[in-house]
Amino acid sequence: MLFLYIVLVFSNLFWLALLIQGIEQAKQPPFLPEDQDPVSIPKVSILVPARNESRILSHTLESILNLDYPDFEVLVIDDHSEDNTFGIASGFAARDPRVRVIKSAELPPGWRGKAWALHHAALLAQGTWLLFTDADVSNHPKTLRCALALAQREKLDMLSVIPHMECPNFWDRIMLPSFAAILNIVRPVHKSNDPSSPVALAPGGFLLIKAMIFKYVGGYEQIHLALAEDLKLAELFKRSGYRIRTVFCRSKWVRTRMYESFRGIWEGLSRHAFEGAGFNPVRIVAAAIAGNLCIVVPWITLAIGLTLHHWTLALLSVFPVLFMMIMQTFLNYKWEVPLYYFFSFPLATIIYSFIMMNSMWSHYFRGGVLWKGRRYG
Repeated sequence: MLFLYIVLVFSNLFWLALLIQGIEQAKQPPFLPEDQDPVSIPKVSILVPARNESRILSHTLESILNLDYPDFEVLVIDDHSEDNTFGIASGFAARDPRVRVIKSAELPPGWRGKAWALHHAALLAQGTWLLFTDADVSNHPKTLRCALALAQREKLDMLSVIPHMECPNFWDRIMLPSFAAILNIVRPVHKSNDPSSPVALAPGGFLLIKAMIFKYVGGYEQIHLALAEDLKLAELFKRSGYRIRTVFCRSKWVRTRMYESFRGIWEGLSRHAFEGAGFNPVRIVAAAIAGNLCIVVPWITLAIGLTLHHWTLALLSVFPVLFMMIMQTFLNYKWEVPLYYFFSFPLATIIYSFIMMNSMWSHYFRGGVLWKGRRYG
């Protein structure tokens, strides 16, 4: 029983610290302005890596070509797709001169597929600014104009916009809002936006970067081993002393559906879980244990305390459980998830613990993590 008391005290302190962090972040919530124009109109190169994206690529390219920004080019990089991705992109290129389609060169040893594709495209880009986006991301027509206006006004070298993730099925609703909460615990947005903090966050769905700075710091050549290439690029920029910022969209101007199934979620989150722990087995096991102690155990002890009338146990469990329910309800509202999924945080934590172990196991015993038909060791 003493062990449970210690765990619950630690859990209460953990959630209290997160409450304070949330209050700090809420003081100045970073949002993309929706009513500003850039002071100048530099050429922007929009880079879209695509591997087996025939399901969604047409919708994505339509949204890009509908941007109301007057001077941009679109480079679609076909990363050895096994479906009709290249044909779809070529159809857009045939009817719109702003679109160019590139077949990615053979993947060199030590490179990751997406980093190599984007590196290849960046060498051909003609824009003063580079916009890295994904083949499953759609944009409101005003997004690029307002993002560039913010970057110019704040004298930023990198600006990322956090996409609104669509969650149409059960596993999306269980896993993705909770994973976003976990990521914000590890890499708080307000810390990433603080130049004095080493924390860096830059979701790759909408990543606007000064081309000159990108080339100066070495771009993807410096992070060619990374699967979480967006986070590593943000770390590279911040470590090099450049100004980065991450913002939300009030009106969900940037939207994506990242995964179509539980298997997609499993593979997608597995690919960078062990990398996120620095390929350190002790760290990833410790993170899995700590997550379950702080998130799952209070739900169990609350149920036990109420059932057995053990009021001390129940009382120590109330704050963590209540805070998790409130946070989950807030996230569900923001992500358009039914509010009755308020229970999903502990279930998602258990599943993500197995994902972390799978990521480590795959690294050591399966030749690397599996992502879009490739093994990355």
